[in-house]
Amino acid sequence: MEWYLKAAEQGYAEAQHSIGVLCNLDRGVPQDYSQEMGWILKVTHQGHAGSQYDISELYYFGQGVRQDYAQAMDWYLNAAEQGYVASQHGIGFLHKYGQGIPLDNKQAMN
Repeated sequence: MEWYLKAAEQGYAEAQHSIGVLCNLDRGVPQDYSQEMGWILKVTHQGHAGSQYDISELYYFGQGVRQDYAQAMDWYLNAAEQGYVASQHGIGFLHKYGQGIPLDNKQAMN
């Protein structure tokens, strides 16, 4: 964590993302979804697809934020547009089960 913090303070996106992940996993720091959101939001604005996916998951599960499928979809789309496969799966899942959007099996298959 000490080295991640040093790199994060210099704006290194991967370190900022890693700190957020550690806050989620309760590794080296207590689990804190609000802290995770803060660190990961810094990186999403740099176009980091993995962080955009992580934000979508926080909204999908309501971890540290109010559960919001529409917000989850927006973040999934941001990462999916960069080819992030897990986000593409998330979009299909929301379509398949009609979570926050109308159920659409055709879109779920795309």
